[in-house]
Amino acid sequence: MHGNAHQSHLSVVPLETLSHASKFGAQPPFILGYPPQLFNLTADPDEMTNLAVLPEWREQVQALDVVLRSEVDYDEVSRVILRENHANVARWMAALPDKWEHLLSQAFKGFDDGDLAKFKQWVAAGAALLL
Repeated sequence: MHGNAHQSHLSVVPLETLSHASKFGAQPPFILGYPPQLFNLTADPDEMTNLAVLPEWREQVQALDVVLRSEVDYDEVSRVILRENHANVARWMAALPDKWEHLLSQAFKGFDDGDLAKFKQWVAAGAALLL
């Protein structure tokens, strides 16, 4: 069950993250690029209708965002997730030393040498995080 009839859910995403996009570039917090989400879990238990995009819910979304910021240290969460991501990729690369480049190139449509170079830069930058 989803609780009482007035229960809603807002994803843990600050509002100013909406405009950022990156592909293997600068290391943004993990949450960048994800819009806020707000659902009426009683009327929409499958979370199909995001109320946060509706103008009439804007003030409620902003108020909930303030509450979330008072509870969640987004910078620290981002640092932890970035370190974990780099560690996981390093383990994957070590487990498949002769295959990872080919697998990576096959995983993304249009993946080219420039993308591989950016990926390798991301990996190199992450090495310092893992020390």
